[in-house]
Amino acid sequence: MMKKIFLTILAAGFMATLCCIYGQAAAGGSITFVTAAPVVEISFDGEGKFAIDWGDGRKENLTLLGRGVRFKQNYSGRASRTITISGDIITLNCDANELTGLDLSKSTSLKNLNCILNLLTNLDVSKNTELVSLSCHGNLLTNLDVSKNTALKDLSVGNSRGSDSDNHGYNKFTSEAYNVLFGTLHSNTIDKKFITVDKESDCDRKIATDKGWEVRAVQYW
Repeated sequence: MMKKIFLTILAAGFMATLCCIYGQAAAGGSITFVTAAPVVEISFDGEGKFAIDWGDGRKENLTLLGRGVRFKQNYSGRASRTITISGDIITLNCDANELTGLDLSKSTSLKNLNCILNLLTNLDVSKNTELVSLSCHGNLLTNLDVSKNTALKDLSVGNSRGSDSDNHGYNKFTSEAYNVLFGTLHSNTIDKKFITVDKESDCDRKIATDKGWEVRAVQYW
């Protein structure tokens, strides 16, 4: 009898855990992606309830308890799709997904973003005031404004010398565009602030260093 009661309690606890992991509707912010890639892989972390709309009729609900999760979605072929993740995302990795659109305007909780190796021509992070780390090289960007990102301390935007492909691009920052970007960097007292640019650029790095940023110059690919 006691064994039966114990097993009943154990089963109830297991079901409660499942309900905690795959919960109901998400609350809070959202991030929207546009891509035609036949396979999409995205990982993110945060706490609370999340919902994913994969843009092909498939939807998922889950609850994260402070740990990250990675998803891989296979589509039947190439077609432009809009994917939406709802919930308060803290860290997002959406690299190498052939993204042509990334709407972060409703994700004010975002702190870490890796969107390298995509096809983005525009990246608006003006609403992401909690952003600490941003990696966006390997896209089709020609400019970037981080004037609202006063917590930022690690930024990678560098150009590359390769040719654009169907899968990802190469940022096209001119020296003047780098100088404008440097002008939008905050001058807050934060330990170890880094910005990574293309080593071939003759931009005025002093604009950044005068604000306390260390400029790292590398050659991408």
